[in-house]
Amino acid sequence: MIIKRRLIIVLCSIVAMMVALASVQPEVQAQGTLPVTLLAPSDAIRFTSIPYNGPRGGAALGVTITSDWNYYTIDTLAAFQRSCKFVRVYRQTDFGDLILHPSTCSGDVFTFQSVGTAAFIFYSFGSLRATQYAQMDVLWLQRPTPIPDGNPVVANSLLLPSSELRAYLSVPRTRVSGGVALGVMRATDFTAYSSDTLLTFQRSCALVRVYRVTPFGDFILHPSTCAGDVLSFTSVGTGHYIFYAFSSIRAAQNAPVNILWIRTK
Repeated sequence: MIIKRRLIIVLCSIVAMMVALASVQPEVQAQGTLPVTLLAPSDAIRFTSIPYNGPRGGAALGVTITSDWNYYTIDTLAAFQRSCKFVRVYRQTDFGDLILHPSTCSGDVFTFQSVGTAAFIFYSFGSLRATQYAQMDVLWLQRPTPIPDGNPVVANSLLLPSSELRAYLSVPRTRVSGGVALGVMRATDFTAYSSDTLLTFQRSCALVRVYRVTPFGDFILHPSTCAGDVLSFTSVGTGHYIFYAFSSIRAAQNAPVNILWIRTK
């Protein structure tokens, strides 16, 4: 009888604990959405008057300053008399370059998430196609971009030791869906480069994309072409470029525009 009584007490205690746990609601930290506050034209002009190399076909609409990691929305039809289908937003780096930033469009409401305190510049484009294929990075040029002369430099032999690649991958970054880092090289000036990806990485160049490393360690998707198994691109100044492989042609075509170094969140 004593044993049975103890078993009943234990079972009742377990049931009571389960009821108590079920009644506890998990704490969810809500993240609000903030309206975009545009700078006055007299303040915005210092961001839009810099001699950029593009974006091709884009017209500056306005500038906002964001803070922290927040979502921002703006009714582009009311603010700019433009449907958000024709609008893209660029983040300005500390060096004055513009980086195409991820965004969404629903109705005429344009939404994006900030990545810390920064200036974001809105641009409009003349067609849906031009908007979808907006220039990924817009450089603040101290001189006009030269056209590379002569044959492209073969990049296969310019790959750095794997330890260099591990150094870039050792910090937390935004997720690269289906992407695998293959190697890193150092490019110089405005030079045309080519790489036989099948020979170097055992990957078809249709599955490979190249990212430029910014002075702050972010990776920016860089324009490139693929012919046969040869990946070609032109550097935009001296710096590091990282090759990523994707699992399918579709994944490579839809590779993330930027891979951010997350310092605080």
